[in-house]
Amino acid sequence: MKKRHALVGVAVAGALFLPVTVAAAAPAVFGGGGGGNVCVADVEDLGTVAGYSGEQLEHAATIITVSNEFELGLRGAQIGVMTAMEESTLQNLDYGDEAVNPDGSIADSLGLFQQQGFKGTLAQRMNPTEASRIFYTDLSNLGGWETMEPHIAAHEVQVNADANLYAAHWEEAVEVVAEITGGDDCGSSGTLTADGWSQPTAGDPITSPYGWRTDPISGVSVFHNGTDFSGGAGAPIYSVASGTVADVFQDSYGAWIIEIDHGSGYITWYVHMETEGVLVEKGAPVEGGQLIGAQGSSGYSTGPHLHFEVKHNGENIDPVAWLRQHGVELA
Repeated sequence: MKKRHALVGVAVAGALFLPVTVAAAAPAVFGGGGGGNVCVADVEDLGTVAGYSGEQLEHAATIITVSNEFELGLRGAQIGVMTAMEESTLQNLDYGDEAVNPDGSIADSLGLFQQQGFKGTLAQRMNPTEASRIFYTDLSNLGGWETMEPHIAAHEVQVNADANLYAAHWEEAVEVVAEITGGDDCGSSGTLTADGWSQPTAGDPITSPYGWRTDPISGVSVFHNGTDFSGGAGAPIYSVASGTVADVFQDSYGAWIIEIDHGSGYITWYVHMETEGVLVEKGAPVEGGQLIGAQGSSGYSTGPHLHFEVKHNGENIDPVAWLRQHGVELA
């Protein structure tokens, strides 16, 4: 077994998935929710992403790294990067826009987040890491930021003139964060077998096993076709083995599903991501341990989690037993 970068989440109760499917358009943007940590890849070889490059991407990586200190997950990282895009175009500026404060004074804004003197010292505001800590201290102390529109959360922290200015950078921020956190260096759940097999989560606990159970919503006894893992909103989802993304679609309840074909009649399903939590597209090749999604609660669900299924020649089989055959032990 070899160690690789791990992402961490907070456990939430699992839920039932009913496999009734309908076609749906695949999501166009990537991302995730609050809670937990995300990995940060080397940005040196990324080139240009959403119009940003070089030192700008290094600053974005710094912001994401500091977000991890506060365990704010993908959404927290995205909000921080979005904010700095608007404030400084991800540059560590030693000047501000000389805006006028409500009391008539001239703003002395500086740095990545264009923070004023009351936020910190000159040295702190001009240090990308310290400036990010100032921002995330304020964001983490903002009650309910996780459920706010991202630009509103940024506005509440920065108290700028127009919250909508941040909104214009949301999709760019999601793309940049996806590139930095979803690269090859960040794909594993922490342990990968010698044959390239992985857990589907970062060691998250099983909250509902394969087999008969009482439906947590209807209270009726039903057969649960998969295994549920609770890592919290935005917690990572990994492909358990190499294969090809056969489909990305929504079922009749609105749950997003990633279907991966591993050959020899074996198919795996990863269910309940939010739209922004789907990180792969139909037809894409994947490796074992590759980051493919973020846990969510779309569709028939009681809370953010991963519902994981394994099918052999169209018939559901026990995911835990199947992975054990390949050297992967689940909690």
